[in-house]
Amino acid sequence: MIVTGHLRLSLKGVPVLRGIDLSLPRGQLVGLIGCNGAGKSTLLRVLAGLVPADEGTVLVDGQPVGTIDPKERARLIAYLPQTGPAHWNLSVEALVRLGRLPHFANPRRDGDAVARALDATATAHLRGRDVDTLSGGERMRVLLARALAVEAPVLLADEPIAALDPRQQLLVLGLLRRMAEAGGLIVAVLHDLSLASRFCDRLVLLNRGAILADGPCGAVLTDANIAAAYGVSAVRVDHAGERFILPWRPV
Repeated sequence: MIVTGHLRLSLKGVPVLRGIDLSLPRGQLVGLIGCNGAGKSTLLRVLAGLVPADEGTVLVDGQPVGTIDPKERARLIAYLPQTGPAHWNLSVEALVRLGRLPHFANPRRDGDAVARALDATATAHLRGRDVDTLSGGERMRVLLARALAVEAPVLLADEPIAALDPRQQLLVLGLLRRMAEAGGLIVAVLHDLSLASRFCDRLVLLNRGAILADGPCGAVLTDANIAAAYGVSAVRVDHAGERFILPWRPV
């Protein structure tokens, strides 16, 4: 679905992405991981066509992302930013309905899509509330609902669980997991290594703008890779047939 070739990008003269080569097919939940400043958010914006790379290519179904009509691109790729602003104090339902802007107006179809997105994110009870009255976690789930309302085959989500409590983190990652199993491509920036390894099909570990490791979770989250990328040691705990990774101490 998305293929990149040797992406390079500098911002204000500082290299941010260094030779990124990726092939991201549908049917995967891909965790984009790495320490702060590793280039994760920038890479997501380049994949979405919001920031052009200095060098290299981003192909969406074989077509350069920058040549796709903006409305068509918005139907193909839904993007959830790390701190999504709401520039007006809209109701929750009105904000989520903005996700339908890339589509031709069809009130019934749009209303059904909005209802599905609110139900999927457990925010239907908030639909009449003003966005400015929401907590940080509620706001993030509503912004996720706006992205889901697009009903795009690709979702690029920047830290979708950062402001959520543990239960909502599990529910949102379970939702993203099911979307991938249904044939979508989900690329999510994540910081919780245990949750990333539990829910993701694949991890891409960035370090200083380059790919340090890419593949199955167990192959990526080795002691050496965790130390190199995060500067910490980790311990592993087995429970119910699953292995959890806990950052333990700086190295």
